[in-house]
Amino acid sequence: MHLSSISQEDARHAIAMHPVARPDDRVVWPMRRKPSLVTIGPAQQTELTAHLQRLGEKGRFFRFHNSIQDEQIARYCQGMPWEESSVLGWLDEDGVLRGSCQIITAAGDRTLGEFGIAVERDYRRKGVATELLWRAFEEAQRLGIGRLLGHIHPQNKAMLSLAAQLGFRFNPEIEAHEVDLDRGAATDLPCLAA
Repeated sequence: MHLSSISQEDARHAIAMHPVARPDDRVVWPMRRKPSLVTIGPAQQTELTAHLQRLGEKGRFFRFHNSIQDEQIARYCQGMPWEESSVLGWLDEDGVLRGSCQIITAAGDRTLGEFGIAVERDYRRKGVATELLWRAFEEAQRLGIGRLLGHIHPQNKAMLSLAAQLGFRFNPEIEAHEVDLDRGAATDLPCLAA
């Protein structure tokens, strides 16, 4: 048995520096997991809700473009259009959701997608949003999305900078930042089309 095969449940119940006895009589030492990117689905709605509710006022405003309260976040997650959405999550070493990126496809045009990203305050400026957006590019390609949009608040300087680095350009006609995944971008962003 490899140490990475320890279940989350075992890891959560283990006490640091004490071995865990497994049903197969092997003993493993609990260890912290590496941060990881995962796909979030309806079964993780509670974790997604808790993550978004941990956002501070500024984080909520940048994600939702509004001062949104806990109850509104709960309703948002309950009404999540899972059929039109793909939600990516970034888990910390303890398996707690600390960053998320939702991609939603346009109803009339499944080749057009929009992303919304949220990273909790203590995890910002550590590459979490970058990892989420790169994974969002891959997910968008998998979904057949050729153009990805993001409505980035003008005061969100960190996200504006990241979007520019990843090839997004502001389109004044739609008041959003966009990247054309079919043809690549003006920067080093690789073309994701097959």
